[in-house]
Amino acid sequence: MSESAPDRHPSIIPGLRYTDAPAGSAFDEAMRAPSELDGHCTQGAYVIVEDADAHHERALAAGAEILLELVDQDYGGRGYTCRDPQGHVWSFGTYDPWADD
Repeated sequence: MSESAPDRHPSIIPGLRYTDAPAGSAFDEAMRAPSELDGHCTQGAYVIVEDADAHHERALAAGAEILLELVDQDYGGRGYTCRDPQGHVWSFGTYDPWADD
């Protein structure tokens, strides 16, 4: 997010699922990894980054599978979509929908 966005919009709070925990919570029971759903995802995230090209290179080096190539978007910004090694889908780009707020 841009530096000013956290003051105007809620922050993202990540949740982790521990499959090896001795006692799972209701949250853990409700969560499923893509590997448990034949590779299908039920969510995706868009993350604002300052340099989409540099981020794209780091993602490739870390083993991400590029699903939508890095491009300049018609609506502004530059971004791409990938699948991480655990099967989760992420979109990263420079477009900030709150920039004009």
